[in-house]
Amino acid sequence: MSDKQASEMTEAELADYYYAHHNDADMVGDQVDYVAPRAARVAVRLSFEEEQHIREAAQSAGMMVSAFMRQVGLAAAAASVVDIDRLRRDLDEARARIDDAWQALARSGVRHRTVSGSDPAAGVGRPLALSRR
Repeated sequence: MSDKQASEMTEAELADYYYAHHNDADMVGDQVDYVAPRAARVAVRLSFEEEQHIREAAQSAGMMVSAFMRQVGLAAAAASVVDIDRLRRDLDEARARIDDAWQALARSGVRHRTVSGSDPAAGVGRPLALSRR
């Protein structure tokens, strides 16, 4: 180092020394990975009951609310989350196609028997057998 040992230097002397020698090969220490601070924020509107439920869940997990929300949010983002609205649209489309198929079968003269209590005209039930008239 210099004539003085690091333990004998003031903070200002240490800062000056390290700044003057920061590119010296013998001054290289352990490589440290930089972890960026968490600075992004997400605002979420909750009812008071929802907020209380989340606080209680975080507390029972022994976590701060922000850490709990981060962990739960990241886990949900990695999972296959079901889009209920999309599922309903797809189901409605599938029902419409089935209804169209039933109508096409009826126009073609194909008759069918269905499971007891079902009504194929209403889109309920499945055929047991198909036959020509």
